[in-house]
Amino acid sequence: MRITDFRGTYRLAREGHGPESWKTSCPFCNSPNIIEYAEHIVTLCPHWKTQRQEALGAPLLVEWPAIAKIIKVLGQDPLTALQRIVPSFDVLAQDEPTVNAIKQMEEALETVTHDDLKEWIPKVAQFLDTIHHKRRKMIDRWNNATQQPTTTATTAKTGNPQRKQLRITDLWSKAPATSS
Repeated sequence: MRITDFRGTYRLAREGHGPESWKTSCPFCNSPNIIEYAEHIVTLCPHWKTQRQEALGAPLLVEWPAIAKIIKVLGQDPLTALQRIVPSFDVLAQDEPTVNAIKQMEEALETVTHDDLKEWIPKVAQFLDTIHHKRRKMIDRWNNATQQPTTTATTAKTGNPQRKQLRITDLWSKAPATSS
C-alpha cells in the first residue's frame, strides 16, 4: 500500500491527459518551474494552505523536522524529495549553504521515529484525501474542455487493464468514525 500513488498533473501531462504547461508548473499555484509532485503539494503549494493547516497543523511546512517527516512518509529518496520541494536547489553543489542544508536535512531525518510516522501517515493521508476531489474536478474540467476521451488505464507492456491499486486514502475515506 502506498500513500503517494496519485497521478500528479506532471504525470498526466506526460501521458497526454493534460496541457503541456502542467509539465513545467503547478496548475494550482501557477509557480513557474515548480512541478506538482506530492512533496510540493504536501509542503509548500500555497493553493492548499487551508487544508494543510487543518490536516497538518501549519499552512506551509518549511522547518527541517516537518520536512523530514514528510520525506519519510512519502517514501521518496531524500535528495530527490528535496529537489522536488525546492527545484532550484542543486544537491550536487559543494558550496557551504548547500552542504549545510543537506547536513540539516540528514540530521532531521535521523530524528524521525516510528511514533512520528504513526502520527504523520494518517495526517498526510487525510490531507491528500481532502484535496483529492478538488484536484480531480480541475483535471476533469480540463479533460471536458478539450474533449479528451476518458479511457481505462492499461499497462504499457501488455495493453491489459490495470488493477486499481489500493490507496491509503481509500481506506481513510471509508473508515468508520470512532468515538473518543
